Amino acid sequence: IDYEESEKYCKSDVVKPYIQCEYAHAMGNSEGGFKEYWDLIRKYPKYQGGYIWDFVDQGIRDKSPVTGKEIFTYGGDYGRYPASDYNFNCNGIIAPDRRLNPHAYEIQYYHQNVWIKDLDAVNGAFKVYNENFFKNIDDLNLTATVYANGVKLATVEIPETKGIAPQATKLIKSDELKYAVAEAESKHAKEEIVLNFAFASDGTQPLVDKGQVMARQQFIISDYQFTKPAVPAVAAAPTKKGKVQETSSMEVEETNSYVKVSAQRMSVTIGKKTGMIDYLDVDGEPMLKFRESMT
Repeated sequence: IDYEESEKYCKSDVVKPYIQCEYAHAMGNSEGGFKEYWDLIRKYPKYQGGYIWDFVDQGIRDKSPVTGKEIFTYGGDYGRYPASDYNFNCNGIIAPDRRLNPHAYEIQYYHQNVWIKDLDAVNGAFKVYNENFFKNIDDLNLTATVYANGVKLATVEIPETKGIAPQATKLIKSDELKYAVAEAESKHAKEEIVLNFAFASDGTQPLVDKGQVMARQQFIISDYQFTKPAVPAVAAAPTKKGKVQETSSMEVEETNSYVKVSAQRMSVTIGKKTGMIDYLDVDGEPMLKFRESMT
């Protein structure tokens, strides 16, 4: 059920709680829509969550016939038409050897129970919201780290998070954080400056390692400055196939059906109807092969 139908149920007069079965599918590069579901879950008390399909990739430990290295295989690795569902069972939050898949971090983020709100970085002020229903966050140690273009500049320890009760919010002011942000903006004014908050376990809770990050957030203090590409000059007259814009390194050909961008040996053709790449050619040879329609 999509977001709209989920919200419609939450707004209805139905008193039963809303719990979804397989509302998120952890296959491949997935969980891109996880945030939208959890925005609704946090908005409506009736919406109590859902089940992710599924927990672990069901791959088979084997060796690559190409590299000889250990890999986790599936049906497609054993012939073109094996009696299998190909990679369909590789749809877990974690890999077969229990390593976290990339989308596990997306799930972890929206499942966390501590949040930074109303950040005023210039004054080193922010609010900490303890979203837990039954415990404080005294077992977590908060740090704030300032980066410029990915290089760590300073890490500030913030001990004032102790004593925040369940479902409570506390305003915190840190002069050390205020100074660290000001220093970054002064010395790295033209760089991307980010502020990363991390709540790490102190090791007193069972099954949780000391230093394990239980909640995290990132804030952009200064945006990355992108280099502006040169704008192609418009040709004096259109070609037979349409308008042509060109520079010494790039040529743009546009018709009613497509836009074709060429640079050196490669060209990319994008269909206007779909906005998708229709053709990718290198040295005039097509690199994409499309399946012919069945008749």
